[in-house]
Amino acid sequence: MIPPVMRTVKRLCPVRPSSISDAQAVSQFARKYNMSCNACHTAFPRLNAFGERFKANGFQMPGTQDGDEAGKSRVTDRLFIDSIGNLFGLRIAVNPLQVKSKSLDRDGNGSRESTLVNTGTADWLQLFTAGTIYKNVSIFIETEISGNADNTIKNNWFYLGWHNIAGKDGAMSARLGNIPQADHHVMSGRLRMIPNINIQGMSERKSSEDSASPDDQVSAAGAYPGIEVFGLPSLGENMEGVYSVGVTQGKKQANDSNELKNVFGTLGLRVKGGDFDGSQVSVFGKNARDTDTSAGGLASNRWFVVSPGFNVRYKDLDGILAFFYAEDSNGNLSLTAPKKIKSYSIAGQLGYSLSRAWWTGVQYDWVDSNDRPREDFNKISPTIWFFPRENMRVGLVGRLDFQGTNATAGHPDKIHELLVHVRTMF
Repeated sequence: MIPPVMRTVKRLCPVRPSSISDAQAVSQFARKYNMSCNACHTAFPRLNAFGERFKANGFQMPGTQDGDEAGKSRVTDRLFIDSIGNLFGLRIAVNPLQVKSKSLDRDGNGSRESTLVNTGTADWLQLFTAGTIYKNVSIFIETEISGNADNTIKNNWFYLGWHNIAGKDGAMSARLGNIPQADHHVMSGRLRMIPNINIQGMSERKSSEDSASPDDQVSAAGAYPGIEVFGLPSLGENMEGVYSVGVTQGKKQANDSNELKNVFGTLGLRVKGGDFDGSQVSVFGKNARDTDTSAGGLASNRWFVVSPGFNVRYKDLDGILAFFYAEDSNGNLSLTAPKKIKSYSIAGQLGYSLSRAWWTGVQYDWVDSNDRPREDFNKISPTIWFFPRENMRVGLVGRLDFQGTNATAGHPDKIHELLVHVRTMF
């Protein structure tokens, strides 16, 4: 007889039935539910629609509240203990080859072209802790050891979630901790199709960029201490809503020196079921405040970000397009001569699963800021990836630069890149 959880997987999971029993992946959720990585991912870490609902439901099967049952041992009526293997996973990312053209100015005057080649660099090792503590209560912690020379240890995302608080099938949930604020937008900046390159308009654009000493400089895609209410309320048989609203402080520290908090939110619609399952249109917005007290007074900056976008999923095709507008009211945090900074960004991704072993795609990043030319960016990134197993990917990414950079006067050239990346989870 098929267990109830597996019947739920087979009913809700948009993958080949054979891949559910032939679980090649060994992450904690594949172990816990005895299912394929492709049940939740297209090209991991990119989630499919089933995976997004699984995560939003507190790592319980969509349409269920199995947190006291799946993988648990019942000790008493009030104590259910999960297997350690169901809570912990490891992820490793390394860069066998990184090539950048015109990236090093050896004589200091910009007259010589050169190429920078890095081989065998470690990116990071992550301990991935996630799962249900008990029914409708989840935990998510991503602890990262950087492969850089300083070997930094940090928690990227760290939150406790309460799910199915009100309504039906995830209409209202909440989480507390380091909140990734654009998590519910079509372009979240995390769990990306091409995992080793950022979304330029989200991760690389920050508040108060012209200030030397901001108290609370933040990005749109970052995770910061706060609280969020979110949900996927049903709007009929073939449609569901997407919403989130939250408040965060700035820097990840116990005592926030800036009493002016940040607010954010997402509102959208998502297709439920059929060949377009998970297709979504949404708008993300953020209002952040930054301060500087180093000059003997209180300089304040309001940073506003808004991003409309859409995601079209059709069978093995996955496409995202989003626009970002960002504005600083006082981007240099000056007491006497505040500088307004505006920027416009476009981010696009298109991915296609050629087979269970091959995935290809392309990403486009464009940033324009007349107030800050060194921020300008215009690159297209074609890529192809091979999956020897569902829990390992090996990829080649090219980055073609159409803009060049004015970051330094002696280095205005275009920088093209060729990146080889390997990551695995187990």
